[in-house]
Formats: sequence, C-alpha cells, structure tokens
Amino acid sequence: AAVAENNVIGKDNKIPWHYKEDFQHFKALTSGHVVVMGRKTFESIGKPLPNRTNIVVSRNKELLISGCNVAESLTGAINIAKQNNAQKCFIIGGSSLYAEALPIADQLELTHVHKAVEGDTYFPVWKKNEWKETEQQDFQEFSFVTYMRKVSNKCLKVEMQLKSYARASSGDAPYGTTALSKNRARISKTTYYL
Repeated sequence: AAVAENNVIGKDNKIPWHYKEDFQHFKALTSGHVVVMGRKTFESIGKPLPNRTNIVVSRNKELLISGCNVAESLTGAINIAKQNNAQKCFIIGGSSLYAEALPIADQLELTHVHKAVEGDTYFPVWKKNEWKETEQQDFQEFSFVTYMRKVSNKCLKVEMQLKSYARASSGDAPYGTTALSKNRARISKTTYYL
C-alpha cells in the first residue's frame, strides 16, 4: 500500500498521486502471485492485473468478473489462494480489506509518501512496535519500506499451547482448538502481504 503522512491512501476511488517507480515496484512485487482486492479497488483499476491470480472480494453472490475469481469474504479469498497453491498472497485494497487482513499479515510492503494529502480513504492504524523494518529504499518524494511481523513471547506461548492441544485427543482438547491449530498450519504455507 502507498500511504501518505496522514494515512490517506485514496480519494474518490483513485490514488491521489502518480509515481512511476511505485507502479513498477508494485508490479515487481506482485507479478506471478495472488492479489486480493475489494470490488471498488477492482473498479478503480478497471481490469484484471496481468500475470497474477486476481481475486475480488464482494458480498454480491451473483458477481462475475472475466479474468478474476470472486470471493464473498477475505476467508473465501484465502481459500482460493490456497487452492492455487499460492506462495505469496498480496492484499491490495481497499481500506476495509486492509483492516481485516492486517491481523493475519506476515509482511507489510509500504510506500511511505512524504507528504500529507487530501483524501477520503485511509490505511488502518497499525502498531509499529509489532513490526520490524527490514528494508528501505528512499526517493525524494517517497520511500519503499518492508516490515516483517515480530513474533512476541506471548504468540510463541499461544502457538505452543495450540500445538499441544492438537496432539491431545479430541475428547481432551478444548472446543475448536485442534481445528484452529490445523488451520494455522495450513495458513503458514502462504505468506500474506499488505
């Protein structure tokens, strides 16, 4: 996502800036992988992105888009990505989809635009202390920054508990924990990016 200093990512369903390098960077990152977007984001692009598996999330069950998979939810989109044996799955907007995907994202690929701009769509608030900056490339008007999610001790403890529940017999395991652990194992095969 490209984000201004005041967290703006869009105005009137359009990106309020145009940087050729940012489009090239986006293409290089996402080519050959899965991209997941909301219907409004798709409409702003106007066509499926080439050399990518395009998944559009919409509550409209009758929606058909040539060249795209359509899912009713982010979970449905993730299932389609898994069926396609996706190594990487990029969530590319809009705002509500970013907010929903943020808790499961493993990596953030942000273009920090070095100015505040007027807009009506915002990137969700995120806790920078939960992420580690691993790469930065600076330009005059913007920077490409990669963040990897930190794994806290609390997360490690929860992961260990889930693994131990998964090994327990179904009669001893608390309701739902085995399924959750198996689901986490499946999710770990795909890296999720915002």
